[in-house]
Amino acid sequence: MKAGHMKITHLAYNLSSPEDAEALKDHLERFYGLRYLSTRDRRGLLTLDMTDGTFALALTHYRPDAPQKEATAAGQPPLIHHIGFDVDNFEQRSNDVIKSGLELFSAPGQVPIKFRAPGGTVAEFAPTPFFGKRANLKTPLPIKHIALRLPSRKAAVEASQYYIDVWGLRSDEVRENEGRYTHDLSDGNISFAVTYHPDDCDGPPRIHHIGFEVEDFEERCRKIQDTGVKLQTTRGKVPFRYIAPGGTAIEIVPAPYFSKRI
Repeated sequence: MKAGHMKITHLAYNLSSPEDAEALKDHLERFYGLRYLSTRDRRGLLTLDMTDGTFALALTHYRPDAPQKEATAAGQPPLIHHIGFDVDNFEQRSNDVIKSGLELFSAPGQVPIKFRAPGGTVAEFAPTPFFGKRANLKTPLPIKHIALRLPSRKAAVEASQYYIDVWGLRSDEVRENEGRYTHDLSDGNISFAVTYHPDDCDGPPRIHHIGFEVEDFEERCRKIQDTGVKLQTTRGKVPFRYIAPGGTAIEIVPAPYFSKRI
């Protein structure tokens, strides 16, 4: 089914402990100005809700009494668990996902509906404005980039086409270099990259990292490195990527690195 243009409105983490969720919350507040909204504790999930002004960002810890099929759907924590969309035609969308045979992780009647998208990563959707109600506060540095890392070029191509055909994301550019494959997409707010890297294809398909644009690139790199985080690139390299508190990756770039693709 071809959709109208959709926007990604939700991003959820699965973190190893409540302490890791709190540490990531503090880091995102300190360095990027994201807003903490509330804490929810239900179905065995402890969730710290945040927003960057565009996304409803959930920092979640799945306890042992949480639904384990859902908890382990994206792999073992820490990781970015799934992305989400608000939709106007929720019942139609739900029927389409059920009929498609995609693997479901939500109980019957549960909102949002969570499923494994083509390519292997987890996605979900809910009736508008389910996520949007948590994403209406402006922050200094909204998330500008999300990257999926898939285990093969074929899986990356398949996933890219799915997000174009079903969720209406716009195709920007396909880049291939030394066996690496990147298809740059956009939902109008963010750069959404579907990638395959032959030197980093172990493990399940995953949402690999989020990215921010900053004006003070060199200074921000220095301040982040001074906190003692583990670096994935050398300081000053663009993009600059590191492991944030809680154990997942963030990258930063000088503006308008990602905006040029949106």
